[in-house]
Amino acid sequence: MTQLAQSDFVHLHVHSDFSLLDGIAKVDKIVKKAKECGQTAIALTDHGTLAGSIELWKACTAAGIKPILGCEIYLSRGSMRERKRGYNHLTVLAKNQVGWKNLSRMNSLANLEGFYYKPRVDWETLAEHHEGLIILSGCLKGPVPVLLQQEKFEEAKAEALRMQEVFQDDFYLEIQPNSLEEQVVVNEGCLRLSRDLGIKTAATCDLHYLEREDAPAQEAKICISSGKTLSDKNRLKMKEDFFFRSSEQMIASFAHVPEAISATKEIADKVGEYDLLPGERNEYFLPLFEPPDGSDCDTYFDKTCQEGLIKRYGEPSEEAKERLAYEMGVIKELGFITYFLIVADFIYWARQNGCAVGPGRGSAAGSIVAYCLWITDIDPLKYDLLFERFLNPSRVSMPDIDVDFCQANRGRVIEYVRDKYGSEKVCQIVTFGTLKPKAVIKDVGRVLEIPFGTVEKISKLIPDGPKLKNLEQAFREVPELQELRHDPAYERLFDLAFRLEGVNRHQGKHAAGVVIADTDLKERIPLTLVKGDKATEFTMMEVEECGLLKMDFLGLQTLTLIENALILIREHTPDFDIEAAPLDDTETFEMLSRGESVGVFQLESSGFRKLLKGAKPDRFEDIIALIALYRPGPLGSKMDEQYIECKHKRREISYLTPHLEPILSETYGCILYQEQVMRIANMIAGLSMADADNLRKAMGKKKLKLMMKYKPAFVEGFQAKDISEKVAEQVWEQIAFFAEYGFNKSHSAAYGLVTYRTAFLKCHYPAEFMAATMTSWLGDTDRILDYSSECERMGITVCPPDVNRSAVKFGVSDGEIVYGLGAIKGMGEAVATGIVEARKEQEQGFRSIFHFCEEVDCRLLTKNVLEALVKAGAFDPLGAFRSQYHAVVERAYQIGVEAQKDKLNNQSVLFGALPSADVDKIEEELLPSIPEWADPELLAYEKAALGFYLSKHPLDAHREVIERYATHKISKLQTCRNKAEVTVGGMITNVRHHMTQKGKQMAFVSVEDFTGTSDAVVFPSVYPDVRMLLIPESVIFVQGKVDVDREPPSILVDKILTGEEAAGKLRVSVQTELMIEETDEDMIRHFREVLLTHRGDDQFYLLFRDREGNTAGPFRCGSHLRVAGGEELKAALLEFLGPSTQVRIGAVL
Repeated sequence: MTQLAQSDFVHLHVHSDFSLLDGIAKVDKIVKKAKECGQTAIALTDHGTLAGSIELWKACTAAGIKPILGCEIYLSRGSMRERKRGYNHLTVLAKNQVGWKNLSRMNSLANLEGFYYKPRVDWETLAEHHEGLIILSGCLKGPVPVLLQQEKFEEAKAEALRMQEVFQDDFYLEIQPNSLEEQVVVNEGCLRLSRDLGIKTAATCDLHYLEREDAPAQEAKICISSGKTLSDKNRLKMKEDFFFRSSEQMIASFAHVPEAISATKEIADKVGEYDLLPGERNEYFLPLFEPPDGSDCDTYFDKTCQEGLIKRYGEPSEEAKERLAYEMGVIKELGFITYFLIVADFIYWARQNGCAVGPGRGSAAGSIVAYCLWITDIDPLKYDLLFERFLNPSRVSMPDIDVDFCQANRGRVIEYVRDKYGSEKVCQIVTFGTLKPKAVIKDVGRVLEIPFGTVEKISKLIPDGPKLKNLEQAFREVPELQELRHDPAYERLFDLAFRLEGVNRHQGKHAAGVVIADTDLKERIPLTLVKGDKATEFTMMEVEECGLLKMDFLGLQTLTLIENALILIREHTPDFDIEAAPLDDTETFEMLSRGESVGVFQLESSGFRKLLKGAKPDRFEDIIALIALYRPGPLGSKMDEQYIECKHKRREISYLTPHLEPILSETYGCILYQEQVMRIANMIAGLSMADADNLRKAMGKKKLKLMMKYKPAFVEGFQAKDISEKVAEQVWEQIAFFAEYGFNKSHSAAYGLVTYRTAFLKCHYPAEFMAATMTSWLGDTDRILDYSSECERMGITVCPPDVNRSAVKFGVSDGEIVYGLGAIKGMGEAVATGIVEARKEQEQGFRSIFHFCEEVDCRLLTKNVLEALVKAGAFDPLGAFRSQYHAVVERAYQIGVEAQKDKLNNQSVLFGALPSADVDKIEEELLPSIPEWADPELLAYEKAALGFYLSKHPLDAHREVIERYATHKISKLQTCRNKAEVTVGGMITNVRHHMTQKGKQMAFVSVEDFTGTSDAVVFPSVYPDVRMLLIPESVIFVQGKVDVDREPPSILVDKILTGEEAAGKLRVSVQTELMIEETDEDMIRHFREVLLTHRGDDQFYLLFRDREGNTAGPFRCGSHLRVAGGEELKAALLEFLGPSTQVRIGAVL
């Protein structure tokens, strides 16, 4: 007999990490291994999913071997629609495009209609979709193998005949080489059936991982997926036999039945071509759009674009008309009219139905067609935004318009789309979460039962951020990890983690992606269920490659914030329209120039506030530019400094050639936008806009070969304008460098509009804006505390919750913000809404806690909610103490329940017939005569209910000393560089003493100031010196180094001082500013006299400022001008220099 070669065997039963429970082999590595083994084809048969099919097809095409698409299906033992357990496995392969369609549709049905523990199909469904399919009898759980293991040979024979009758020569009996005793029985039975029935056998190995050594990693992955630990005796276990066997190993295993090997090649030869990616050849399956006026799409598109042009521009310029005609022509030529109409339609519906829509995002803002169809809301002509950056005629691909909706209403828009096109044509898109470096350490640590604290400590050593590619890089870059790697205690942890890193862990839903098809999606791609919702089995990019329309329906919380602010504003200014707000409002830009941007979209970080103070924006174009500047690339290249210095004329703007000035003048000579690169290539070098965009993209991605394709034409274009080759080369090098950092101006402009609108609202309607901002963070007490602090700085009072004033959300009354009931811990929106609705029925609100309980639906109200309201101070305005209300919670609740029962039974309520004065007296007597809680108890309860102190703070008596000597507020520690030295003042709220492994004492101390809480770590070297100071509720100052690698940042303690010690051991400095134009000898002499009359030990600093806002300093004055920093000095300076002068007295930084 002819000796079998490597190419005579093909793996037909293969699991990748898309088999989420037990597969750990990556598709690309499976293909690479097959290629290395000399195999000419490879199948993929994941459990109940086709999710890896496109990845397999691409990998095989690149490797030059044949992909075989398949699935290990779950075959139910009865109807797939019956919710009964019991199923078998079956290996199914698609022989051709017809088979792929049938397999895909069957897989979708299994998920959408047959899911019960597993996605199942029944025999009838399988038989109905038999065309183009090849069936293998499966693993040990296959219908034939199960009967063979049960020694029911005749029944197994009947099952095999049933399969053969439907699939004929495309049914094979599957034999495997694993060492399980049951497999020996099945193999012998299958060979006997083969002899008796003439059905061919095919050899497979049911691989789940690549190397035999990966078996422990697979066991760990099963535990991760099933929530078990490796020590759990009841966990699912598999032998070390399910690895990728080479052709030689398979041939040797089945030397006694070589035809089983040959059959695998025979099956592979049967498999033809698949047509998976029609989108790659620009074939798309867009849904049918029916214009509302009954016309065809072309006519309706023309009509709406022209109408929009008039509405947007009034009397449009020739430039606008020409631009619109050009874009419409490109869109028609590329066949995307329907796409634009679909997008415009659901955006129009959203606007008409109270769903706020963003002004645009991404490159779509560069299209005048999108502007005229009201898809976007920013004028591309006014801000020189480019259509070709959005839709390049030379690169035919589906447009990508992502749309922001108000977070609260995004779901309504998706429902509209479902209703309009049919739910069978619309679904969401799957995502796959992988075991990333930190996650894999945590997951493996859990299944190995390594103490949580230990695993957490190791995972925190792994750097965050996109620059970290893998665990190997982390171990190279972090010395502490390198040391741990050689520790035998962690050898198994790291070995398993390295093997599992990057493996698919779970599936989820894309946060925004929605697919809309021309027909039932089951006819186009395989579908699945994710948390009960229909979703594609292919990822977002793959869906587009399949020719389907993918839309991003994004929820932008800021739009919800703006809507909430508008609701509050329109209570007193009904006609206010934020879209009509002028974009040149001086007060708004002055506010931003002071860095007062907390709460402003995109601008609220400390780094951005610093940038605003330096740049002092005074036009909308500055907002666009600063958003583009505030990124690592431009900041790292000092582009921000160039922009600021040139804007304020402290540095001369220089251009390599005057031809650059019209393009770069708006950014003061900086090449900041991708569109500027395109303009240079087009306007100076003479490239078409399409080629200019191609060059921009090549430069941004450092595609040198493509860049060099355009360089000769670029240089020649410059020379044609009498610009020297040398200058052309310099410009080329300059734009090649900055193109990597260049930002999409269209996106910056569109999002800049949202930014400006939030800034305008904060400036002109501060209370309404801040109330809406806090509502946006209803469940995050840390953020609410931050914004409460900002309100305090702005002079806005935040009133405690009040059952007679508070709405569900934060509201505004007489210029004050009223705390929202929904922000009280444990409250919930439903009960908060119930309270507000019950209050509307009362002419004068709730008169007492008893009245409250009688009127608020007792099905919503609980004793816990009632207690939370008391502790939060929501009943305070009714006149009694919180302690009194707390004492009657049980009784008030029972009175309320009984009263509501009586109402249902049409009986008179307890106090219903009495005069109001008598009721008031009775209810007052029901309250016990007890004193109010002491402040510590009252405030502790208040914090428990609200998450922070609102009515007052335990540290109020120490505020002055803390603000004087603390270098940092706790909320600002996250802005420090790692290991920066800080001094924080606050109150100890918790102390956890701890014994190290070496038997030394240390402690973890929770310290709270007015802005938040931080952990202070007291190491053994410091502990003996400070242990007597670690007393809960005592006020201390902590000196040490901030550890920003922890979340939230902690302080590594060097020293702890009491509040009394601070005055003697901590130093302050004084800083004031002088206006340069007002400074003369006489003024300096008098100024010096003020300082000398307040002599002391504190350093004094001077900051000089001119009328344009430019500053110099601060400069330290000599030791002879040391002062006594205090209120007397501050008052004297303000009297001498004027009340608007900035005087700072605080800790030495």
